[in-house]
Order: sequence, then structure tokens, then C-alpha cells
Amino acid sequence: MGLPIDLADCILDWVDIDDARSPYGAESSDYYQNLKKPYKAKNAALDTINELLLIKGISPLIFYGLGGGNYGLEGNLVENNKGLQNVIESLTSGTKIEISKDTSLIKIGKEKNRALYNYFRANGERSDYLNDINKININTASFRVLSALTDAMTDDKVTEIIRRRLQKPFKNVDEISDIITDETIRKNLLTVRSYIFKIKSIGKMGSTSLSIVAYYHRERKQIINWSEE
Repeated sequence: MGLPIDLADCILDWVDIDDARSPYGAESSDYYQNLKKPYKAKNAALDTINELLLIKGISPLIFYGLGGGNYGLEGNLVENNKGLQNVIESLTSGTKIEISKDTSLIKIGKEKNRALYNYFRANGERSDYLNDINKININTASFRVLSALTDAMTDDKVTEIIRRRLQKPFKNVDEISDIITDETIRKNLLTVRSYIFKIKSIGKMGSTSLSIVAYYHRERKQIINWSEE
């Protein structure tokens, strides 16, 4: 995502249960308690995604995407699925689908906005990292998420996954075994079904508006978390 590399360690230190600092991270004793308004690292799972703003290195510019999407670290970005407009049009019209290396992706350079909270959620099964709820749905994952699955994921491979799912949603992760050959990755990281859905409601009265975001758990048939934005 073009973010500073130390953010991963800082997030890990915030949610893990110990006070041992990761190489590029931050814990209570060496950082948070030395702030002008000190507080402690949570050392527990996030309850809401907004808690990211308490973590070292995650500024409002990064969280809300106010400073642009690249943060000066990426120079050759690809919009999620916009480059596949020709595929969508072909499917709609019933004409033959043709994807060439030159036209399947649209390079967009510096993005206008890439809000961090659009890429993360705080609702999962922490006790079981291999639970399907925590896996990536290959039927809905964005171009960028699919690209990050393995070092071997090229633009052409990601494009092929999206092309196939546009024609017919995947029913099994092994349907892309010719693209992602590592069975462990397919089994442990991927799924073809989503379990948690984000619902956003906006109320307006005159010039005043209020947004409420809720996360709905399909299996439990209940809202598991909500917050104002």
C-alpha cells in the first residue's frame, strides 16, 4: 500500500499480549508512556478500526487518506478493477473477451485518496487465524489485495483471476490452482465466501449529517460492532 514499513510492527505491538517491542514497533514503556498525554499500548485486539489512530505512525493523513494515496513510496499503481472495463463491457455485450498486456490495466500514478480504514477491519476470529472469516474472498478482493498474496502474483495473474470471476463467481479456491499453485496459500488464506459485511448509513438534516458504520455477521445474523464517523 505504499505505507512506511515500520507500521506493521507498531500495529503488531499494539495488539499482541506482551510488552516486548518488535524491531520497528512501539510499546508502552519506550513510547506511549513518554508522550505528552501518555497512555498504554492496548495489548489486545482492536474493538474498532478507529483505534488505529492511537498507534505510533498512523496519522490522520494516513488513516483518512487526506495526504494522497502513495505517501511518496509507489510510482506505478493500478486502480482496483477499472482497467478491466473492457472485460465488463465485453461480458455485458456478449462479445469475445480480449485482454492484452497493454490494455488490461490502467496505470494511474498518484492516487487522490487512499484511506487506510477502507483496507482494514477489526472484526474477525482472533482465536483461530485459519477461520474462514479471516480469509480473503477471491470473488470480491481488490486488485491490490490479490497482488499482495504472494511475491509471484503478477499483474497478468491478478487480471486473470478477476476476468474469471466476472464470467462466473468461484465456488472453490482450487479453481485458481493453475494461477496460485501453492496449496497452503489457497487453503489457509483464501475463501470464496464473505462472512462480515460493512453497512454505512448517513442521516442528514439541513447542513448537518451523521454517518454510522456497522459490521454485520452473516452466520450469527447480528451486528457485531458499530460506530459513528
